[in-house]
Amino acid sequence: MENKYDIFMAAFRNLTKLKIITLLTNHDKMTVTQMSKYIKTTRSNIYQNISELLKNNIVLEPEIRVKKNYVEKYYRLNNDFFDFDEFALEKEITKLSNEDFRNLLKSFFLAQSMNLNIIAEEIDGLDDRDINKLKTIESMDKMMTSYGAVSDKFSTELIKVYKEFIKKYDEENKVHKKEHEDELNIFLFLIFPNIKYLV
Repeated sequence: MENKYDIFMAAFRNLTKLKIITLLTNHDKMTVTQMSKYIKTTRSNIYQNISELLKNNIVLEPEIRVKKNYVEKYYRLNNDFFDFDEFALEKEITKLSNEDFRNLLKSFFLAQSMNLNIIAEEIDGLDDRDINKLKTIESMDKMMTSYGAVSDKFSTELIKVYKEFIKKYDEENKVHKKEHEDELNIFLFLIFPNIKYLV
């Protein structure tokens, strides 16, 4: 029987599954019709991948809503599935073959690209009132956008701080689970070697 990490990484390496997971992370629950606006593939392919995600307990059984003469199925992520030790996952990733590791990295970056596209589309749809809310001091205190290049030493130190913070957050989250049920802020942390200096 496959362990949870193998199931997670197999789903992560499948681009359609990864896009479904990314969409559900951003939108809480969606129908296949709603997903098809973002995922450029056939609906039958989305349904097939959703059923595999259901079978692997990554997605929950759909919430069914009857509207006039049709039925809508809303899918959502099983958040309990993703409750695993990030550091154990890192160890599992290092065991991957070079080809699997390459595909996993590609999938990860494509998912982040999709995340950023979703956010950009949502920003584009905001009216002036919502934009003014985003510009308040309270919102700016919760917002950080940054891009740049740093040294290996700085990256190593920053990653250490990040890992310590995540470990502490995970421990607190286990004790106060109810307090973290509604995640209000999107978080993307990325440090990656500049490829041109690796080759």
